[in-house]
Amino acid sequence: IVNYKNYIYINTGSSYQLQETIQGKIMGSIAVADYNHNGLQDYVINGLYFDQAANKVTNKVDLYTNANGTFTKSFLVPGSQMGDVQIADFNNDMELDVAVMGFDTDTGNRILNVYMNDGQGNLIEKQNFTGISGGTIAVADFNADGYLDFVTHGVEGESLYSLKVYLNNQDETFTETEIPNEGIGVSNGSKSIAAGDFNNDGYYDFVLMGDDADYNSAVKIFTYNSATGGFDKYTNPTEIINAGGPSSLNVIDYNSDNKLDLLVSGFTDVNGEYLTITRLYENADTTTTNQVPDAPSNLHAETAGNRIDFSWDLATDDKTPSEALQYEIKVGTTDGGAELAQYVVTTPFWYLSFDELPEDIYWTVRSIDASQAKSGFAPTSGVLSTTSYTKTPALAIYPNPTRAHFYVTEAAQNIIIYTTSGQLVQSLENVYENTPINTSALTTGVYIVQIKTLTNKTQTKKLIIQK
Repeated sequence: IVNYKNYIYINTGSSYQLQETIQGKIMGSIAVADYNHNGLQDYVINGLYFDQAANKVTNKVDLYTNANGTFTKSFLVPGSQMGDVQIADFNNDMELDVAVMGFDTDTGNRILNVYMNDGQGNLIEKQNFTGISGGTIAVADFNADGYLDFVTHGVEGESLYSLKVYLNNQDETFTETEIPNEGIGVSNGSKSIAAGDFNNDGYYDFVLMGDDADYNSAVKIFTYNSATGGFDKYTNPTEIINAGGPSSLNVIDYNSDNKLDLLVSGFTDVNGEYLTITRLYENADTTTTNQVPDAPSNLHAETAGNRIDFSWDLATDDKTPSEALQYEIKVGTTDGGAELAQYVVTTPFWYLSFDELPEDIYWTVRSIDASQAKSGFAPTSGVLSTTSYTKTPALAIYPNPTRAHFYVTEAAQNIIIYTTSGQLVQSLENVYENTPINTSALTTGVYIVQIKTLTNKTQTKKLIIQK
């Protein structure tokens, strides 16, 4: 009864082929992203399993890094059961951070912890909140400030159910706000909360499902109010059936009308009989039209060693603020190809790192609004032929993180420091290599440093300032 399995299936284009069978977990969840920037999707898995070496039941969050379909396991952070794990770039430094919630079997406590990536793949616990189990996490930039927030729900204590939003303070911390008297939980489910723009006002909303302390099932929708900075409960005239128990939901524009629809699966009471249901609800309440966003412009890519830094201008949309747009980046060795990478990122810059760079790299990007409407891909004018570059040792800044100053390993015509939202905060001219650059006037946070070298090459680096 403890021989849990984790199955990895590869899509061949016509079927799914079982690639690997390894030790699995229960009462947990999986999240997928390119954690190590090699262009291949990795995944993390959270949940309960039997540790044979320790001869006990325990929970961990493990990372499985992908090397062309072969996955290598490593420990990431302490985990939970009846909870969730999400990986996202919370501080806009292009490194993936972690939020984990649930019941920690090892300590006997509920947890809700946020870990920040130090840039070397290590996760540092930055903030812990009142623990919640029996729910999941949805990540989105609710207030459109360019930084990802998250929302979660579940059980805090005996018969104490909560629903809370955590807004990003842009300094690697979050502010917790409770939506009172609306908490529900799930006994165990794959996804009980999801974010998206349901009313086409351009801002992310969220939907959740589950049961209250009296086992009453519910599906609830909350829309973001940009005037108040809070959330309004949505009264749905389409009468979405209340469902809960072990359950799951998802939002998707199934009919491509640029309005988000809802897929619900779970248990419900129909005329006194407890039944399982799966239903797809078309969004017929929202009459506001939503146009696809504009494609990004001013694509720029540079190599530094075996790393490629990509950047582009913020795109625009008729509803979603530019800061809240997401982007799908596609990188290949052929024009229009995606042999090297294709996935969604939440910032208008990203990087990939390879053991060896291909001779020619073609890349493009498209924008995605809060209703999942996608622009066309930008023209693949951002072609990077690495054979036309003289590969030199990678330019670096150090120490990073820093408190009061940093150095650059190469002389520069100019060095410009921006906030991650694009505000210029410091500019210097004719900087010698390894000369201290004073940052004592800057507040704690993550910054983008743009360096133009004496050879007219421009490179962009992230800088973390800690006071």
